[in-house]
Amino acid sequence: MKCFLLVSLQVLFFFCSCTSKETKPSNPDFLSLSISDAASLSVADLEIVDLIPLETTSQNLMGNDLRVRRGENKIFVMDIAQRDGIHIFSDTGQFLKTVAVKGEGPNELKGLQDFQIDNLGQLFLLATLGDRTTIYQISEEGELHKLTDTEYLASAFTLEENGEFYLYGSYNKPLVTHRLARVDSSGKVLQSYFPNDYTNEMLPMTERNFYETEGGDLVLAEIFNDTLYTLQNGRVQALVNIDLGRYQIPKEFWEMDLMQGFELIQEQGFAVFNSAFGNSNRIIANIHFQGNEIGTQKKVYLYDRIMGEFQVLDYPEQEAEIWNDPMGLEEDQIWFLTYHSFLRESQHPSLSPELLAKIPEQEFDYPILIKAKLN
Repeated sequence: MKCFLLVSLQVLFFFCSCTSKETKPSNPDFLSLSISDAASLSVADLEIVDLIPLETTSQNLMGNDLRVRRGENKIFVMDIAQRDGIHIFSDTGQFLKTVAVKGEGPNELKGLQDFQIDNLGQLFLLATLGDRTTIYQISEEGELHKLTDTEYLASAFTLEENGEFYLYGSYNKPLVTHRLARVDSSGKVLQSYFPNDYTNEMLPMTERNFYETEGGDLVLAEIFNDTLYTLQNGRVQALVNIDLGRYQIPKEFWEMDLMQGFELIQEQGFAVFNSAFGNSNRIIANIHFQGNEIGTQKKVYLYDRIMGEFQVLDYPEQEAEIWNDPMGLEEDQIWFLTYHSFLRESQHPSLSPELLAKIPEQEFDYPILIKAKLN
């Protein structure tokens, strides 16, 4: 029997978070791009150089909305819809165990929101319950060790090398006065960014906001903000603004009742960032488009920082679920997330017999990480 869980991308995005346009800080490397100027890049120009199937059993069934982070020799995955634990795999995709399981028992966790991996491969967890946020470190044996509590209500976080954390809280009034905060190891807020000046109270959000690239940028993305930022040593700098054209959130949205505003943007169509990564060679932005006329579409935009080229990945409809979910950058290569059922049907020319042999048949449909490079 096969099991494949689908997660809707529709109304969830809106009720997860909103963000208004920010004043852009001075940055000599700041980019201004427009989706209308992006040249088409054929998926045939991508070469699949490796893939990692993630072993799936009845113990770790997952949907297709996953948060994936790679450590030095392990892969960590959280199912966004379930948030029932962190699934750990070897670097070849063998399922090892699930930790931080949802529950109230010893070493179980309520309110799991996010996780991070440090440069030593250690696992950190963010849990929010009520009006408090707790950060845990988890041992190799799966034991939870509380690091700090903070009164900043966060739904996403990332690590600083000096033991500090960045926390993101979005437009969740009245508990969040600033959408971004930097806190020390005791949970004390050291610096606040992006005042929460939206007039409506928002429901708790579930988006990922921090995108780490080994040897590259730490990118901050907000789901309804057309500007991406970098974070370094307490400084927030605008990295790139992408003009979304007719899919831009209109100014009047911020002055409307919540439901009226949603009806407006759903009628005209809108676009949101779903992920963003950057290194010295490239910036990747995964943008989701939604509206009554267009339904839901996903597009991957790539900016070559060396050549100055801005492109959008063009793939045939039958390969959409293979190429529309980038997971990260590794030097000049891009990691994508797909599923066995999609990849098996692909006719991509670089999917060699050797690579196909690495895709086993299993009882359940399962995720696959693809490493691809541009030719």
